[in-house]
Amino acid sequence: MIVNEVGEPIGERLRLPTPKRKTPANLLKTIHRLAKLSGRFHRVSVGFPGTIRNGVILDAANLDPSWKHFNLIAALGKTLRKKPVRAANDADMQGYGAISGKGVELVVTLGTGVGSSMVASFRM
Repeated sequence: MIVNEVGEPIGERLRLPTPKRKTPANLLKTIHRLAKLSGRFHRVSVGFPGTIRNGVILDAANLDPSWKHFNLIAALGKTLRKKPVRAANDADMQGYGAISGKGVELVVTLGTGVGSSMVASFRM
């Protein structure tokens, strides 16, 4: 989905079926197709269902083992027209989008597993 500078949708949500084998190569092909359907965009944000540090997947329990040590940011940058890419755990990404920036906020995600994100915002 393409959103404006404050996170409001400016287009329809696009969906394609998830490949049966959830390998990096298969999912990158699907993401490439989604990007073509999306039209023009300037940057990419990704919520990934696993542990990710500096763009590299450390663990993805619900996906194919080939995701371990996969550099998601580098691969997506190449696949998505060399656009800047940021990636984080999917619960963290949802937390960033949901917080108001006041106090301690907890986001819990329920899906194929349970995820959480806690953000503490204090003004001095």
